[in-house]
Parts: sequence; structure tokens; C-alpha cells
Amino acid sequence: GIYVTQNCYLVVVSTTDRESAHRIFSVMNDRGLDLSPTDALKADVLGTIPPELESAYADKWEGIEVELGRNSFRDLFAHVRMIYQKTKQRRGTLEDAFRSAVLGSITGQQFVDDVLDPYAGVYINVARSSYDGSVYADGINGFLRHLNRLDNFDWIPPAMSYFRLKEGDGESISKFAKDLERLAYGLFIRRANLNERISRYALILRGIEQGVDLFSVDSPLQLSPQEKREILGKLDEPIYNPYSPVPTPLLLRLDSWFASPGAIYQRSTISVEHVLPQHPSAGSEWLERFPGSEDREYWTHRLANLVLLSRRKNTRASNWDFQRKKTEYFQKSDAPPFPLTIQVVNENEWTPAVLERRQKELIDALKKEWRLG
Repeated sequence: GIYVTQNCYLVVVSTTDRESAHRIFSVMNDRGLDLSPTDALKADVLGTIPPELESAYADKWEGIEVELGRNSFRDLFAHVRMIYQKTKQRRGTLEDAFRSAVLGSITGQQFVDDVLDPYAGVYINVARSSYDGSVYADGINGFLRHLNRLDNFDWIPPAMSYFRLKEGDGESISKFAKDLERLAYGLFIRRANLNERISRYALILRGIEQGVDLFSVDSPLQLSPQEKREILGKLDEPIYNPYSPVPTPLLLRLDSWFASPGAIYQRSTISVEHVLPQHPSAGSEWLERFPGSEDREYWTHRLANLVLLSRRKNTRASNWDFQRKKTEYFQKSDAPPFPLTIQVVNENEWTPAVLERRQKELIDALKKEWRLG
């Protein structure tokens, strides 16, 4: 208290009209405390609302911000900008792009009532996998959970746009969510860069806006024959390296294929483990089962050799022989084992022949699920 009274000053700035007040607010915030882009936009929006309604609209704005949280609230604005602008943000700040793309042609009241409020509700359903009100809800939320595991959220604007357009039509939303998940994972597995992803999702946004049949074979929502071949090729290559974001979401997606219908597992820790170790110990059983280094190099990082565990990696356990690894490492956990891991535990041995069979089974499952044939 003493420091504040002796070292801090309160400066009061007054203006003769509301327009000047909002302008000074924006200028001062640009030079002072680092505020969120939405703070400046709030001043713009509320500044256009009649004085007798400003308090009610401020409350509505702040209620949405509290419900979402500050970071998600900012993300909402970025997604809405993409829906309107349909391109990567090129230059300048989010505020500038948003003013130009969204606020330029509507009033503050229209923005809060017709854009912010409805899109906030849709965004919550999409980002939290909490769609409800339809017999299709479980399936839709399943696809949303898969999408939310990806290393990017570029898919969210088209999801928001379509979910809002088809509000109440659970069947259409379910069909769209299934194909969006397929496309997003295809881009993810192919390691499509930001520009390719944004361009593709922009085409989908335009298609939604123009009423295009998104389920026709030539729609931007669908995979081309070339893309299907590339995805299948990537799935049959080594997919693991310690820096790749692909293995965990891909294995969880594959695991859901073998899980009981409607099963949802909440696991605080998930790790990817190699069955055939990355560096087998000298004299171990692994060198007898895989005597040729070519076989070990070929299979170590492929899909068939990877399992999911509900525990942190144990470097010492990684090199155990197969039987011990199954019983003392793969099976011992506080959480129920993953279906993919149960499959491995049910194998009597781990050899190149087993891996070859398993690789085909896993890729065939994804091929069927994502219609890659």
C-alpha cells in the first residue's frame, strides 16, 4: 500500500464525446499495457452502439469472454476472420484484419447479435467436442475429439461455418464432420504445410457459402485419388521419430477403430512405445528374432511395431524381451489398456511375419475408415 501511494499516479483523461473517448482508448492501449486484440475491437464495437444499449451489450460481450476464457476468446475472433476473409492473415494485426473483413459492413449491434454470439456457441461445441441436441451427437463428438488432437486448428473455421449453417440438422453435420476429419488427418499425415491447409479450407468455406455439394467426388472436402495414394504410402512408411507430432494422434485414431462403440477413455498420460526396441541389447532375444539389421531397421518405426501406454516411458523396460515386456510393462497400468495394446499382448511372439500381418491389418482398417481404396 505504501509503495502504491508514494510511487504511482492516477491520470484521468476526459473527452467531450464518446467517439473521442473510444479513439483515445485505442491510442493509449497501443502504447501501454499489452492488451488482447479483442480489447481494442471491443472499444470499436461498443463505440457504435447507442448509449442506452451500450451497457447491455458490454455485459453480453464480457459474458461470452468469461465463458470462453481470454485465449479461446481471441482464437474465436481469428476463426471468424478466416470465415469472412477466407485467406491467411497476410499483414498487420488481427484487429486490422478483423475490422476490414468483418466489421466494415455491419453495425456493432449486428456483430454482437448475429456474429459473435452465435459463433461463440458453435465454437464451444466444436473446440470442446460438446455438440448436443441430436441422435447423431455421439458420432459428431467422436470426430471432433479426433480433430482436436491434431497439431493445428485450421479445420475449425469450416467446421464452425457448416455447423452454424446446418444448425439442427444432425445428419448433415455428422456427414460433414466425418469427411472433415478424414481430410484433416489426410493433410496431417502428408505433413501438408500451413499454406496448403489454409488454401484447402478456404475452398471449403467458399463452397459452404455458395451452396456447393461438398459430398460430390470433386468437392474440396473430398480426397483426390492422388491424395489417397499419398496417404496410403505415408501410412506404410516409418511414422515414428521423437519430434514428429503424427504417431500419437494417428495411433489414437486407429485405436478408436478397435474400441467398443461409444467408449471414451480419459487418460492423463499417453506415450508411444516400440515393441521391438529401437536399440536391442547385445545377446537379447530380439537379436535372435530379428537377426538381420535390415529387418530391424525396416520394422522399428513402422505402425505395426508401435503401441500406446497409459504411463510414461520406461527406458529400462523398453529393451525387455517380449514376454516380460507384455506382462510387466504393457499390462501393468492403473488405466484400462488400449485396444491396440491388447492386440499386441495377445500375440505369442513378435517376429517379422507377425509385424507384416499386423501392418496390413492396421492399414486396411484405416483404409476402410477413411475410404482410401
